[in-house]
Amino acid sequence: MLIALLSTARAGQAVLRAAPPTDAEAALEPPPPAPPDWIAVETALVVVHADEHDRRLARRLARHAHEALPRLADELGVAIGPTIH
Repeated sequence: MLIALLSTARAGQAVLRAAPPTDAEAALEPPPPAPPDWIAVETALVVVHADEHDRRLARRLARHAHEALPRLADELGVAIGPTIH
């Protein structure tokens, strides 16, 4: 998406700049692809991608994120939103 903004340096001339994605737009973007040989450890809130050798660490990270996200969101007063990759 492009929007036209007036630059103060060039008064009267329209300057086209790419608008940063909104939070809603960013949330709809698919996650970046993980390497094909990586595993995915999933909970209801997160998906952790890792090398097979890091399976235990990925499980611990997924469990910690799953438990911590509701508390963090509550402290910040925000919604969690869709699954986090």
